[in-house]
Amino acid sequence: MAMNKTQLTSWPWNNRPSKRHVFKVTFQHGSEIGETCQRCGSHYNTRVGGTAAVYCYATKAWMAAHPEDDGKEG
Repeated sequence: MAMNKTQLTSWPWNNRPSKRHVFKVTFQHGSEIGETCQRCGSHYNTRVGGTAAVYCYATKAWMAAHPEDDGKEG
């Protein structure tokens, strides 16, 4: 399936992290910050390039603790 220019520059194709991530700071050392998504377990580190997973897949533990979450990836 071919994609047009609008699709290629819009989320998630632009490599931005999912809006469904629920990040929590796990460490901070100077300007370096490490965060972990409580929903899927993905890591974000500002020193390594400041990128996180494009998709957020809810874990079974997250779904058990948050029944209001629809469980969809995003």
